[in-house]
Amino acid sequence: MSNNNQRPEPPLAVLRDGAIKASIWENQGEKGAYLTTKFAKTYEDRDGQVKDTAAFTQSVLLKVSELARQAYHENKALRESFQQDTPQQQTEPQAQQGQRRRWGRVAARPGGSQGR
Repeated sequence: MSNNNQRPEPPLAVLRDGAIKASIWENQGEKGAYLTTKFAKTYEDRDGQVKDTAAFTQSVLLKVSELARQAYHENKALRESFQQDTPQQQTEPQAQQGQRRRWGRVAARPGGSQGR
């Protein structure tokens, strides 16, 4: 994001299991674009505000681990789709200019929905 008036880019994918979600984000580094995954639990506070936390109770740890497995496969699919769609010589200038990569289309996964 180069301008304060621009909205931040949304995650490339959001995998959910109830209130637990795994958001896959594109990041830029010195060597180009890479993917990261953030895990969170969405909840409503006392004032009715929707918030996320990265603290998980024992009862949801299996959900977190299953989402981690799904996120691993989603990351792999995104990387593979990008490598098939874009020749290497086109990715270098995009990374240098700070442009968002075209990682490919992400389909909704069974057992969860995308988004918040």
